Amino acid sequence: APVDDTSPSSVKKLHEEIVDGSVKRVWCVRHGQAEHNVAVSVEVAKFRAEGREWSLEKSEVLRIRDPPLTEFGRQQARIAGTDSLICDTALAASGSPERAQLIVVSPLRRTLQTALGLCRGTPDSDFKLLAHPDIQECMQVPSDTGRPLQDLQQEFGSDIDFSMLEQSPDTWFEKPSPMTKDDLPDPDGQAALAARCSRFTEWLAARPEDRIIVVAHHTLFSHLLSIDFLNCEVIEMALHVQPRGKKAAWKVAKATGDVVPLYLADGKEVSFCGSPALSGTLAACLTKHGMDAAQLTAKRAALPDPAVTPPVGPAAPAST
Repeated sequence: APVDDTSPSSVKKLHEEIVDGSVKRVWCVRHGQAEHNVAVSVEVAKFRAEGREWSLEKSEVLRIRDPPLTEFGRQQARIAGTDSLICDTALAASGSPERAQLIVVSPLRRTLQTALGLCRGTPDSDFKLLAHPDIQECMQVPSDTGRPLQDLQQEFGSDIDFSMLEQSPDTWFEKPSPMTKDDLPDPDGQAALAARCSRFTEWLAARPEDRIIVVAHHTLFSHLLSIDFLNCEVIEMALHVQPRGKKAAWKVAKATGDVVPLYLADGKEVSFCGSPALSGTLAACLTKHGMDAAQLTAKRAALPDPAVTPPVGPAAPAST
């Protein structure tokens, strides 16, 4: 799991390593709210009201293939582009020494729309956007299944570089599920996902760019970074490029709050779809797992009680 050490001395050392080229700055962004995110929340609440247990296998709403962002999600993407973690650095105007040199994005519709939304409110939106199949979402359900290359090119035109899909234009979205139909980790699927995350990390480490934005998904980030992301949450990571023969390593650089191990109200570590134990911000814990979980997480991390001092998360659009 990534290490979180944002003390002044650590940040200074990290900056020195970035300058000498041994560390890449990678701003990781989860996509905005998509249609299936809303539908699943409604469906889960309905199951609970009826005394039934929700599961992927029982879900009807996950049968929507490659859903788009909601209007709220589009607003989230635009607002994320004004987040101080990214707007003054990775999304700064051309010529800035901190401006991202590349945006790598999952080829699913919701991530592509989020990446474009991030850029369009910037002083200079002429970024290179490259779709990478290894960071697509993970489950074998229609909502996590992309579309053929021709469909993507028709929808997004030349805004996105889809060259990495050309070797398998009609099958790039096929992958084994990391979970069984009984919602248990599937050994083969877990191994395939771990290999995908490792392959992407090494690909990123080998790229010539050292300032990169990655726009991807909750389950993917849970396995790639062991971090629990909110919609459109931005976390800057440091990717330590190791000498040949050693694997590159991730480390948290900056977030809206401390990134700490997360716990459920019953004291169990948070994990998702067979992921390692997850870390995240207190805002993510409160939003996803409730006040009791957030208070326990805060206590174990020696952070202020979230019931007294509400944690700060990503800026949200005004409710309509």
